[in-house]
Amino acid sequence: MSGRKSFANLKREIEANPERRARLDRERHYVHAILGLTAMREARGATQQQIADAWDVSQANVSQIERTPDIYLSTLGKYVAALGGQIQIRAVFPDGMITLVGEEDEPTAAERPTSAGAAR
Repeated sequence: MSGRKSFANLKREIEANPERRARLDRERHYVHAILGLTAMREARGATQQQIADAWDVSQANVSQIERTPDIYLSTLGKYVAALGGQIQIRAVFPDGMITLVGEEDEPTAAERPTSAGAAR
């Protein structure tokens, strides 16, 4: 016997094991996220080098970020800003929505309320 398994048998083994299935689902999520950054950049007509120049990093760094499965929000914000956009994050509930990051009508620093003794 060659020690090889058919794809159908491998797939059945993965589907039968909840832990392996969950790991595969996580990997699929990562692949979709990675493809999402690349697709977004390409849809905007930008190259990795253009992003790198706007961000003042190397093209290799941009490539690495596009392949990173778990990206920091601050890094994602800089990436999107280099494409000319902004990040908006909302918590959506059945009875409403709360904007957490990137509200379009966000007050400027001078207009924001500050508490007494807050650092500037």
